Amino acid sequence: MPFIKWDDKYLIGFNIIDDAQKKFVAGVNELHDAVKANRGNEVFIRFIYWLADYVSKSLKHEENIMEQHGYPDIDVHISEHEMFTREINDYFFDFETGVKLHVDEILEFLEKWVKSHLMEFDQEFGAFLVAKGVVPRFKKLL
Repeated sequence: MPFIKWDDKYLIGFNIIDDAQKKFVAGVNELHDAVKANRGNEVFIRFIYWLADYVSKSLKHEENIMEQHGYPDIDVHISEHEMFTREINDYFFDFETGVKLHVDEILEFLEKWVKSHLMEFDQEFGAFLVAKGVVPRFKKLL
């Protein structure tokens, strides 16, 4: 059973963002599975670099889409991304400088991010996109 079960309720109807979120959840699940199988170190090295890349590219891309469509709550959403980015950068810095990381703590943080950010902030953005007619209305009926 996955650590974070993907649920279509996370979708906002904008494929580029939805695909990035699916990849994020899959990456977190891969790390969790590796930890349970005592392969956490080898997977964590790959994961932390992937996560740093995800933060620098995917979140920025999402913010560009918000700006492109005139999302009125963009500042609040960006501040959430900045908080997440700071936390991930702290983990990355600790990793790079040899500080012992607690993978369980990182997994808990990432799980909370999915359950709070995807379900609250991204859903609000999705509702905005539906209201603007950018994504199909049927998405919100799931």
